[in-house]
Amino acid sequence: MSSEAEDTTVARRTSLRPSELGITPSLVVLSGLTMGRAYPLESKNLIIGRADDADIIVEDESVSRHHAKIVILPHGHFMVKDLGSESGTLVNRAPVEAHPLRDGDQIQVGNITLKFAMEDTVEIALRDRLFSAAMRDPLTNLYNRRAFDEHMVHAMALARRHQNPFGLVLLDLDHFKTINDRFGHPVGDAVLKELAEVLSRAVRTEDFLARLGGEEFVVVCAGAGRAEATSLGLRLLEAVRRHVFRIERNLLRLTVSAGVSEFDPRAPLTTNEVLAEADALLYRAKRTGRDRLCAGTLREAPRS
Repeated sequence: MSSEAEDTTVARRTSLRPSELGITPSLVVLSGLTMGRAYPLESKNLIIGRADDADIIVEDESVSRHHAKIVILPHGHFMVKDLGSESGTLVNRAPVEAHPLRDGDQIQVGNITLKFAMEDTVEIALRDRLFSAAMRDPLTNLYNRRAFDEHMVHAMALARRHQNPFGLVLLDLDHFKTINDRFGHPVGDAVLKELAEVLSRAVRTEDFLARLGGEEFVVVCAGAGRAEATSLGLRLLEAVRRHVFRIERNLLRLTVSAGVSEFDPRAPLTTNEVLAEADALLYRAKRTGRDRLCAGTLREAPRS
């Protein structure tokens, strides 16, 4: 092949879009709560920031509400633009206002670092498996605390955007220490796995169920306020109450206690504050007899 023909072939290859080469351009989060999550860059420009309407929501006070934008350019090229942020946008540690992106470039917004990556299908599949494993509880295969924290960021942003509250149900298996002491930890683990299955069957498809640790589980009730979350919580208690746990040769009847709190978009609450309210109500349910649910509020939302 002549050098002119080779040059023509190379030119054709380099003018192809990444998707035509089996490559997917992505932004991969390297630090912070959502570390490991990837955002494909194929169809539209993406805004990075703390605002509820950002495409990539970063819950960090060092990040501006609309901090930076990833701009899709012709012929499969990309650029990052700072949107007048307070702390600035850096590419490979250098401050920029607008900068073209190359594979492997690291973008820093506030304290959060993201990587611009051009990945093939094998790399994407591996990264997705690793990220999924990092978000799952290995014993029950439910979502874990890290996944819960990330889910709450997006749930609270959605609630603020539409001014719709949502409920949170915190559940704790009653007398779990007695089960471990009497039957041993392998039986205790088996009980938790079976309890996770009971809860999974009882929640709605749109609800988010996670194991926070130990014998504690949480349900984020999508599009449902305190009243609906309370109804769901009572159904969960009844589902556990009716279930016979068959663990090796043991037939066990168990119960759970629950506390129900609500995220009100008018109130500046954090994930930990919403969870702490549910935990206090759960403690009240334990203190007053177990196998029961307590719902209420420990603070008033500001009046509109």
